[in-house]
Amino acid sequence: MMQSCDTLYMNSSGSGGIFPAIAKNKGFKDMIGTLEQLHIIDVNNVQAKVLDPVTIGFSKQKQPYVIAQAANKQRADEDMDVYAMNNKGRFCVARHANISQEDKEAKNDDGNLTYRYGNVNDFVVRAAFLTDLNKESTKLFNFALHTEKIN
Repeated sequence: MMQSCDTLYMNSSGSGGIFPAIAKNKGFKDMIGTLEQLHIIDVNNVQAKVLDPVTIGFSKQKQPYVIAQAANKQRADEDMDVYAMNNKGRFCVARHANISQEDKEAKNDDGNLTYRYGNVNDFVVRAAFLTDLNKESTKLFNFALHTEKIN
């Protein structure tokens, strides 16, 4: 995204930095306002399916604010941030380095890791949600679970 004819917008806060950038920038909001949804992928995610038809179709059918794709962790020692619920009852990404070894190894009654949904930085976000963002936004995400077996 161009800031001017010879300058790129830069954001050192990772893929999540798009949200405050949109909240602060009318140009971003105006551009996004012409869309139905936006597919946000981290540049490090080489396995992401750009505009994956299954994900896009799921989004159109269920209409969640955000779809956050995840990889199912098989081992506790996999160096991957995971989706969790914080102490305010909101979904968040828990940094691998900040999770205790005990929590990393914790398992549910079904034998799966408790914290097994690894963040792959692949999101489909409704444009209307993004254009409603502002600096004080406290809107809760309407999460919908999308599972797909990856071979």
